[in-house]
Amino acid sequence: MIFTALTMSSCFSQGNSNRDFVSKYQNKNFDNFKNTWIVIRGYNEEGNPIVFMAYDSSKDGPYIVTIDSKTNTIKKTSCHLMKDSINIDRNALDQLAMEFLKYHVYLLRVDKAGNVYVSLRTNERPTLIRFSDEKYITETYKNDWKRIKDNWFESQ
Repeated sequence: MIFTALTMSSCFSQGNSNRDFVSKYQNKNFDNFKNTWIVIRGYNEEGNPIVFMAYDSSKDGPYIVTIDSKTNTIKKTSCHLMKDSINIDRNALDQLAMEFLKYHVYLLRVDKAGNVYVSLRTNERPTLIRFSDEKYITETYKNDWKRIKDNWFESQ
């Protein structure tokens, strides 16, 4: 159990630097994740990742997915933190959670404009941002973030 969590943690932090991620996914279309944020919130007692998912435009709570890391299947889902659990597409969210895990990141958020926010570390603050258009690159990002390639920036 602890080994699984440590293995996944090291996969996220050591094997994937910001530049490696950008090199691999620089032109990836993240439209499936548009208007959604997904984060690994922690691990259960068996070392399986617990994924929280929510829509940016919603003031609702997260949809929660626990994924069996050995079989790479969904073990459990929950919408108990959501106010409106009737009008959600559980199958679509489950598929999105499985797709999210393929990137080996802790956080993936894509806003309405198509800007992509990624965290490779355990914190929930993005370490990478890909802007969908130059107009979204404000002075804050120009000053406090470092351009890696094209519209990809990393925190300093």
